[in-house]
Amino acid sequence: KSCLVLSGNLAKYPKEVHLTLGRDVLPSRFLYLLHACAWPPSEKEPVGKIIVENRAGERREMTVMNGRDCGNWWNPVRVKNAALAWEGTNELARLGLYGSRFYLGDGAARLTFTSGPASVWMIVAASLSDQLLTPPQEETRTSVMAAGPDWLPLAFSGHTIPGSPLDFSSFQDAPAGKYGEVIV
Repeated sequence: KSCLVLSGNLAKYPKEVHLTLGRDVLPSRFLYLLHACAWPPSEKEPVGKIIVENRAGERREMTVMNGRDCGNWWNPVRVKNAALAWEGTNELARLGLYGSRFYLGDGAARLTFTSGPASVWMIVAASLSDQLLTPPQEETRTSVMAAGPDWLPLAFSGHTIPGSPLDFSSFQDAPAGKYGEVIV
């Protein structure tokens, strides 16, 4: 109840929200969002759109893309224009919210957030700033498994010895098709 949830295809959520900024709001060059999407579209389809109108009435439109500006809140992954800003878990999955930066130009008098046609866009927080903030970069670690006291080389001939720990043939439910044909 304290965040914006937008959807182009689920009627219980609005498709669009307009925010008019008061005269006392200082002109800001950047919009920072804490957000994610559910049921994300493919990476070629938008999660949503941000329309910025400045005090002179000029409009600027920015497309928010899955895989670039945010991503799925279930099992989040790294994306180009966002940092994973919050992580948590539930009984079923790892969860996350993305922190993204959008350039507003000469500031904003009105912001419009519009959902894309095929997902649910969740905006948990929005902040305006004139400062360019750079999100912390995640450490990149490389793991290497090499033969040694902890890892022994294993040569696999392509055949499993019957009855060995790698023999899963007892789990086969043969013959194929005994439950009927496969229907896609």
